[in-house]
Amino acid sequence: MQRLRRLICAADKQSASLGQLGRENCSLAKSRRNRRGRQKRQADTPGIRSDALGIIAPLSIFLALLASLAIKKLTLQLAWRLWRVRSLLMIFLLVPHMAAGQSSGTTATPALLDNMDGQTPVLLPLLSGSGFRVGQRSIDRKSFRHGRGAERILLQGPAGRTAQVAYPLPPAPVIQELSIRVDLATNRAGIRLAAKVVLPRSLNRSTGRPYELLVRGGKIGSGGGWETLTLENLPQQLANHARVARVQHHAALDERGAYVSQIVILTSGGAGVTELIVDRVQVFGVVQKQLRVPTLVPTLASTSKQATIPSLASRADRAADSRRSFFRQKFSRLPRIVQWQGEPFELLKQLGFNTVGMSRMPTAEELQQIERLGLSLFCPPPAIPVLNDEGISADLDTVLAWNLGEQISSDDLDHLERWEQLVARHDPIDARPTVLAPQLHTLEASRISDVVLVGRAVVGTELTIREHTAWLAQRQRLARPGTPLWTKIETEPNPRQRLQRTALSAHGAAKHDTTYAQLTALISASLNIKTRGFYFQSQNSLSAQDKATERRALTLELTNLRLQLAEPWLVAGKELASARSTQSELSALVMQAERSHLLVPIWWSLDMHTSLHPRQTGPVSFIVPSVAESSEAFLVTLAGMQRLRHERVTGGIRVSLEALPFDSFLLLTDDQQAISQVTRYLRRIAPRATKIRRELANFRLQEVAGLLAQLGTTATSPNQTQAMLLRARSELAACDRYLSARDYSLAYLRADAVDLALDELEGKIQADVGGPRSLAPMTLANGILANGTWANGSLANATTHYGPLALPDRLQLQRTLARAPVSANLLSGGGFENLSAMLDHGWRHQQLPIEGITTAVRLSPDTPHSGSYCLELEARPLDQAAPVTIVPTAPVWISSAPLQVRAGDLLEITGVARLPQPLLGSVDGLQIIDSIGGPDMALRIHEAPSWQPFRLIRSATSDTQVSVTIALSGLGKAQIDDVAVRVVKRR
Repeated sequence: MQRLRRLICAADKQSASLGQLGRENCSLAKSRRNRRGRQKRQADTPGIRSDALGIIAPLSIFLALLASLAIKKLTLQLAWRLWRVRSLLMIFLLVPHMAAGQSSGTTATPALLDNMDGQTPVLLPLLSGSGFRVGQRSIDRKSFRHGRGAERILLQGPAGRTAQVAYPLPPAPVIQELSIRVDLATNRAGIRLAAKVVLPRSLNRSTGRPYELLVRGGKIGSGGGWETLTLENLPQQLANHARVARVQHHAALDERGAYVSQIVILTSGGAGVTELIVDRVQVFGVVQKQLRVPTLVPTLASTSKQATIPSLASRADRAADSRRSFFRQKFSRLPRIVQWQGEPFELLKQLGFNTVGMSRMPTAEELQQIERLGLSLFCPPPAIPVLNDEGISADLDTVLAWNLGEQISSDDLDHLERWEQLVARHDPIDARPTVLAPQLHTLEASRISDVVLVGRAVVGTELTIREHTAWLAQRQRLARPGTPLWTKIETEPNPRQRLQRTALSAHGAAKHDTTYAQLTALISASLNIKTRGFYFQSQNSLSAQDKATERRALTLELTNLRLQLAEPWLVAGKELASARSTQSELSALVMQAERSHLLVPIWWSLDMHTSLHPRQTGPVSFIVPSVAESSEAFLVTLAGMQRLRHERVTGGIRVSLEALPFDSFLLLTDDQQAISQVTRYLRRIAPRATKIRRELANFRLQEVAGLLAQLGTTATSPNQTQAMLLRARSELAACDRYLSARDYSLAYLRADAVDLALDELEGKIQADVGGPRSLAPMTLANGILANGTWANGSLANATTHYGPLALPDRLQLQRTLARAPVSANLLSGGGFENLSAMLDHGWRHQQLPIEGITTAVRLSPDTPHSGSYCLELEARPLDQAAPVTIVPTAPVWISSAPLQVRAGDLLEITGVARLPQPLLGSVDGLQIIDSIGGPDMALRIHEAPSWQPFRLIRSATSDTQVSVTIALSGLGKAQIDDVAVRVVKRR
């Protein structure tokens, strides 16, 4: 027994020595990690090691007992080997944790990464009371460390003072994982990184806003070159700063829910200029675009009611949850917003709109009416002072989204960003988005707001649907990836077009609003960018009592019925590859919702300045990919469904049909429930949709009959046109018979046949009288052009025409231009022969800096049209290897001096232009813009290998000044010569 005790004691000593050896090995590994600066892994490793030892310790004791019961040396040798296994097992358990800790620091993905190489500076100097002033802010394309540039700012201030340069940050909650890194360079030592932390639960009574603390980092920059400053361990640093702030402000500060709103760079002043270059900003942790701040409640620590606060908060939370649930249910539908012009809300609901767009905050009575009718509201949020004082009331829960308005220039960005941040802070509904409509800076707008609203004037212009679709796709690419887009849809021409149309008409022009075919085409173009909402622009009330307004209201009602049919696919579906067609000018978008595919035809040949409807020539087939072979195919109109032939072919399912109405859909599905839902919806709306379609056809029939009466028998072929008119009337009579029999499907097709007959009739009238570009050139005594190139067909002409219905006005204008005398050229310097003379006469060259593009304006001797020189505009990419693909706006333009004109003056603006190659990166080409018509009525020239004349006809509606602007909207080169402005004397 004594010998056995000695063996046990020896085994215990051996166990203790081996355990000490294991602990020494762990200490050695820990010291190596300390030398590498892995602080976080230092804290984690002892816990892991202790866990491993804790697991193995019982095993060690058990092995020691076995060893003590063994025989002499063999037992000790076995125990020694088992202890070696234990040591290896410890290393095996520790190494993966160490490796994981080492890799986590190098592969962490930042929640925010900004290389500071955008188009406009984003750093905000906060210099109030510091004695500093800003010298220059720019994007430096030469001195940078990452990406394609860096932001450079010059400051000048006294020694001993500190300036703050802020980087606005989406709310970043202060948590242990939050860390900030900034790569920068400066010529002055002492630079430091800080963060502005907002305490949303602590109200500063002196400002009425939450407390803000400036938390400074510990590292101070040395200056002189590139260096990286970091800000870490923010919760502990915030606690330290809050402890000091409580003493200074004598306030009870609550650190819960704190978040960082700005990264602040603290830089010192001194002799000379302080240069600061910031290249990369990285934020690790969490960055929340829509961090909602709890309602600020005054501190009640000194009152006896403190115990009631939790119950009050819980009731408020339940009410907020109820509002959020109600809002999400409303937002799950497709927003169909109409611009409100004082109409009764009941009328807008009857027309199929679910949201009212107001340009102001609603009154209490208006809110009650909107809520009672089940409508939503799209309006501006409260102004910044109101937000600071009152916040956002729960009475505004019916607001679907906040309209921040239009962002016109870069000067608006700071105000809009501040406004959006305050809205996000005070809005009790988390999911309610903000919407911004940018004109230039789409990327910056998408960073500020949740939704971007895009659109431009298309109706009545020379733009085609293909060009408009390309423009929308460019806006989508310019926005921040993943940003939802809403689309503007015109319901009537813009005010300038309408004004010119009336001024150029001899007897007062009739209103020509957007037709149903044009609305259908604009919506189809919007679906190409996966639009999530529609904003229907309206300048005049839809409750006006006139025929044109009645027709516009019916057109919008029919459009909304069509949108509601496709709403399940537009809201919850996903867009697939387009379906190929057997006709080059026809394709279809394919949207899938569960097992159902909806095809939306797009007619690329549709003319946006006429009333003609798109038609296919002969039978048409579509090949639809990714469709189950068991699916059925249907032609869907607003009056019913019709089964179609289909078959499996290479690439998908081929669907064939003889005729395709322009507003129809194709449905492919094997889901009987989806078929039943569509059938029930069509059965409900078919009577109303068919009646509207019939009324629209009748309106158009009356207009064309009136057109023939105005033109008379001398301008057209009376026998043929009367036969075509009789055919249209017979189709309308057939539509009425089917309507009486309640055969809505056939009645709808007959109404479509009326439009087909009227299309042929208008085409015949157009051929007899002349096309939209047939305004004969005016012959002057001194001659406009020496070479006589004013021949019909070679003249680019910009007037306010709307197809055959405007023929009488155009013919009258043509007669006026042919007979009336004209004044001498009022525009000096339009021959572009002498640069000094041009500057003396008021010509000005302007350019908009766009990243990656360089521009030039010169007088070129390269084969001018007349004289020795012509004007040449050029824009080209800086990097030919990686050129810019999108030009968001015209980078270079030249404008003439303003000319004084009187009300009623008829102006003719002429010149010649040459574009050797089409411009790249834009659909607008070379634009000739006059200040009366504005950019929406600009003449666009896309390609002119040789000199091509152009002419604009405008009428001055008041005593005003007129100037001419020549804008190069894309990458390439254009030449212009012999620009003149003359006044036509009306008789």
